[in-house]
Amino acid sequence: MLTPIALGWILFSATETAAHVPPHGGILASAGEGHLELVVGPDRVALFPLDAKLEPLPLAGGEAVLLIGGQPPLELASTGDRWEAANPVGVDSGFDAVAVVRRTTAAVAARFAFQPGGASLFHDHRPFHGGLVGMAGERHMELAVQPMASGAELQLYLTDAYRQPVSPTGVTGTVRVRDGARTETLSWSDGGDCLTARIAKPSGPLDVHLELNYPDAPHNVDMDYYVEQGMAKPTGSTVTIHVGSDGFVPARIEAQGGTPVTLRFLRMTEHTCATRVVFPALGIERDLPLGHPVEISIVPRAGETAFACGMGMFRGAVVAR
Repeated sequence: MLTPIALGWILFSATETAAHVPPHGGILASAGEGHLELVVGPDRVALFPLDAKLEPLPLAGGEAVLLIGGQPPLELASTGDRWEAANPVGVDSGFDAVAVVRRTTAAVAARFAFQPGGASLFHDHRPFHGGLVGMAGERHMELAVQPMASGAELQLYLTDAYRQPVSPTGVTGTVRVRDGARTETLSWSDGGDCLTARIAKPSGPLDVHLELNYPDAPHNVDMDYYVEQGMAKPTGSTVTIHVGSDGFVPARIEAQGGTPVTLRFLRMTEHTCATRVVFPALGIERDLPLGHPVEISIVPRAGETAFACGMGMFRGAVVAR
């Protein structure tokens, strides 16, 4: 059990706001000669020890506790490359926390300020694209069904254990779709920010079975979905767009012309010029503060409604049919 430590033993720091990108999408703070990264999810919190170059440090010989205002000290258990525990406060409200890590000869501590929408990636099964989320091992897969002029498009968004986007490049596999008495088996295509497959117009609920082969995985990944009423992407949906060093993900959002859609922009890093989003045709400009979601609701017209960062280096579009 971690016991109280005299303050004189502890090297204390505040949350970093620049210079480094959190490797796990969490909140980063200097701690002694290295760093601590706190990742907060709806059900779990995790604390990663990192060196000065943000490389993992061993957990052996160390104990960790998280102090959240108004809560009893939360002892964290070692798991792989991190300490973790159940989240006692959730992610709906902001909170301040202090992490203390004690090793044999010394201890370090760091302060963290959590805000809703920031660092909430650990085992987060919320749909970011209006679809259905499944998990196989440490991989998440969100299946959305987008109605098209003729038929529909299956869109499979790949993310890691912390819901960071995974490129579909090099990922192969098939999808079997049962719609009543009709069955289609198709190969996935690389759609840029997701895998895609075109199907006939659904007449009812869909029974979907997919098989994927990741280049770095020795075995295929299987997943089943049951999509009520043929559509996983509801009318007037909210689409989360992550803003990172490579721009907007996804950068292409398909919608129905004349149907409201809310775009939820969430900037994940300081290392991007996309600190502002601009919709030139609509006269909309909004700042994108780090870790704070910004929602913009539009009624797309037929064709493309373009958006870009303030410098015009990163671009995206809402495509309405």
